Amino acid sequence: VHARSEFGICGGRLRHRAACAPLGVMEAWLGGTRRRSWGGAAMRHPPSSSATAADSSSPHHAAAAAANYDADRTHAPHVIGGMKSLESLSSLQSLPVSSIADPASADEMLDVLADAQTAFLKATQADADKIAHAVARASDQRRIVFAALAVEETGMGILEDKALKNHFAAEYVWSKHAKTKTVGIIEEDHSRGITQVANPVGPIASIIPCTNPTSTIVFHILLAMKTRNTIVFLPHPRARRVSKFVCDVLGKAAVAAGAPPGCIACIDPSSVSFSQYIMQHEKIRFVLATGGASMVHAAYTSGKPTIAVGAGNCASIVDESANLDDAVGLIVLGKTFDNGIICASEQAAVVVDEVYDSFVSKLVARGVHFVRDAAQRERLAKTFHVDGKINPDIVGQSASKIAQMADITVPETCPTPLVLAVETGEIGPQEPFSYEKLCPILAVYRAQDFDDAIRKAKSLALNHGVGHTSCLHTNVERNRERIRQFELEMPTHHNLVNVPASLGAIGGPYNSNLEPSLTLGVGTTGGSSMSANLGPMQLLNVSTTAERQEHVEWFKSPHSVYFNRNSIRDALHDLVDDDPRDSFGPCGSDGADGKSSRKCRVLIITDAIMVGLGLIDTTVDALVGEMGMTVSVWAGVTPDPTMDCVRSGVEEMKRFEPDVVIALGGGSAIDGAKVMRLLYEHPEMTIEDMALRFIEIRRRIIRFPLHNTKVRRLICIPTTSGTGAEVTPFAVITSDDGVKYPLTSYALVPDIAIVDPSLAMSQPKRLAAYTGLDALTHALESLVSTYASDYTIPLSMQATRLVLMHLEESVVHGNETARAKVHHAATIAGLAFGNAFLGIAHSLAHQLGAAFHVPHGLACALVITHVMRYNAVKNPTRMGVFSQYMCPQSAERYASVARFVGLDACEVVRAGEGDDADDDAVNAFLVEALIDEVEALRERLGVPATLIAYFEEQQLAQKGTQVPITREAIAAKLDGLALAAFDDQCTGTNPRYPLISELKVLLECACFGDGIE
Repeated sequence: VHARSEFGICGGRLRHRAACAPLGVMEAWLGGTRRRSWGGAAMRHPPSSSATAADSSSPHHAAAAAANYDADRTHAPHVIGGMKSLESLSSLQSLPVSSIADPASADEMLDVLADAQTAFLKATQADADKIAHAVARASDQRRIVFAALAVEETGMGILEDKALKNHFAAEYVWSKHAKTKTVGIIEEDHSRGITQVANPVGPIASIIPCTNPTSTIVFHILLAMKTRNTIVFLPHPRARRVSKFVCDVLGKAAVAAGAPPGCIACIDPSSVSFSQYIMQHEKIRFVLATGGASMVHAAYTSGKPTIAVGAGNCASIVDESANLDDAVGLIVLGKTFDNGIICASEQAAVVVDEVYDSFVSKLVARGVHFVRDAAQRERLAKTFHVDGKINPDIVGQSASKIAQMADITVPETCPTPLVLAVETGEIGPQEPFSYEKLCPILAVYRAQDFDDAIRKAKSLALNHGVGHTSCLHTNVERNRERIRQFELEMPTHHNLVNVPASLGAIGGPYNSNLEPSLTLGVGTTGGSSMSANLGPMQLLNVSTTAERQEHVEWFKSPHSVYFNRNSIRDALHDLVDDDPRDSFGPCGSDGADGKSSRKCRVLIITDAIMVGLGLIDTTVDALVGEMGMTVSVWAGVTPDPTMDCVRSGVEEMKRFEPDVVIALGGGSAIDGAKVMRLLYEHPEMTIEDMALRFIEIRRRIIRFPLHNTKVRRLICIPTTSGTGAEVTPFAVITSDDGVKYPLTSYALVPDIAIVDPSLAMSQPKRLAAYTGLDALTHALESLVSTYASDYTIPLSMQATRLVLMHLEESVVHGNETARAKVHHAATIAGLAFGNAFLGIAHSLAHQLGAAFHVPHGLACALVITHVMRYNAVKNPTRMGVFSQYMCPQSAERYASVARFVGLDACEVVRAGEGDDADDDAVNAFLVEALIDEVEALRERLGVPATLIAYFEEQQLAQKGTQVPITREAIAAKLDGLALAAFDDQCTGTNPRYPLISELKVLLECACFGDGIE
């Protein structure tokens, strides 16, 4: 077989001497029937020595074997890779070029391609799989003849390696995606309400390089058939005949399997402008560009969606822990594969100094020749790098041929080197060897240490290889941190470890989890729209159908709520007695012996008024006298607590180190204690972060941290009947610059609430009225909130009923039973709005309170009835957004609570002719009746109906000592207040999503009493 004359054996590697003439010898081996052993391998012998001799003396051609292929070759077991015996071969020139070489013929072809695309849409998944399988099978059968033709026409690469690439493109890609859904419904998840439907992106225009023509065409056709795309190929002029042949072969196989005729086409690449004409054609919808910089640029300027590749300049780092034999073997394999023609192949080796000399020695032993003579080095540089570009004549050539071209002297010990290597330290225009080479030339760099190796490899990647490929050879078990540094710092998207780069980057053999692909994106950093390996999903338009899903809802509250008069003592005893959920740490048991190591430390946060009234005495007596706990009282809470107040409370917590915090007082004390606890446990939180707005609390941008890390229990005991803060996730804090921030997080929900009405008996009448109206507003807003649910609506209705029935008696006559009912109503409303949230009545009230320093309950009373009318309209300008809120429901819910509190619609029923009265009319009547009831209650409580009336009342009470606030002064602020109200956290769950102009009208109504339609 002329093994030693036809092949050079160097470093254990077998390579054919002639770049373009391995086919005849391959056929001589494979075409005969006799076998003998050579070098331990069973080899086929040629039928005659004369055939072999003839082939070894002239270029070999596979055209005849190519032209004589059959539709189905499985009946011919002697056919290997689509090749018959050597005698059947004739000139490549007998293969035709494409007849599509001008715009007129292109238009006709593209019409057929577009019609085929329409027909392809009728194909099922089974059809597409059958067609793709037929293409893979036909390609696999002809992988060698495709390779032989590519080598012969382009003069680049190695037959055997190109055959392997063709094999890879068919087998690995098909195997990976044989069961991938690419047609119709590709995903359907009823539980998530998501359905995805796939449709092709085509017709596709695909630019094909001369370096890898056949494997790229095989790959693109296989993906196109799998995804029902029609495709036209624009090959490089140096690969026009083989490209046309591959398209014909695979097109025939596809059509035989059921693909529409004309689904695969190929043009004759007469010029770049003609290729541009194809890409810009109205029938082309998508472009794949695998080629040189000029064609990639033409693709991206075609005006069509494009996926393109980019230049690679892969540096392989070798650190001191790497197995040098493995690293050398893999690098040489990657560099010599197809004569280094793959863009992902190793262009440089960057070796840590500690093992540099050993690495170089092993390279030499492996068949790598180092060009160290300065003159020869310069000749080599000028040979492969001409005018700042790669010399196309050396692309894909063997190291031996390049050595001859550059007049490089090689040693007798290795007359046919596998790789030519150059040692260098420079990177950039002054060093040609620091660029992509696309041939078996390797630059070798010495690095001081691993960090220096990373720096050099990074510089090489940035030197016309950004976004492509990098490789690292290291000990994986010992150097996970180095691998992490490598993958984080390298400016490349295909980062490989302990593999030959040219073969590792394409997936498959070295990592089956990597997408097998012959089109590697380089990302936007490398000028591409894709950074991954191209796969079928990139050739699909995926439409998504999203069904309305019920949003997850919740009901969160303190795990224990104690209520009724004089309940404090028994509730506190449960900390250590009855409730196992309250048996914790120092107040229960914290050791194996079940005994506490120290007394439980309890900090009571309150204000000076509570201390002066003696309202904390019962609590202190129970904790100290009966339970033996250590207690400290901090009475530094101020009305509308500021951050200064909060910081002081946090300092007290640091000093005392409490196990339990008890907040006793009105909303200010409870709100302050909530935030103090949070900042005591997590001082990194800021009020600006805590106040950041959100649409849905579970998806907020700023997450509140877990609590209970220091304070084991927060117990809230309200002394006023309005805020409901003892059971809610809300708190209001004033910043250092005077801005009120409403804070919301379930981390702020207290652990225990004790609702003891006896503490609320001493409320002044005006305070009782304001807080009661605040509770009523909580109930009415949570009733119609977009988040209202079957769990919260009953609470809202009951709280509304209790306030309407008992607030007047509680305020006017001080009836203890009535006051207790209102106290309970405030907590019940808190449980409702703590889960359903509020609406724009509170958004507006927050702004009025901040701008004009009026009590919050009064501000709520001023706006609530106007907001009720605004929300209750049948056709709102915009509806609130929430999955479970599908149509306006405010009027119906207001009407329901009106009936619940005893109002009826007898008059409207009579006017509507008995039982046939219109439901909308009945609801509208009941809404007005409920509004009238609320306004009448407010009037009976002596609460002003407008803000201007309140200021006039205050002016009279002060006997003119205050500067009056005029209508003009109020009106001047309303634009800013309307904008701030729109930005308020409460606005998002209002049932009618407001316009800012509408909020201004509501403010005018609340301030001046102007009517609203």
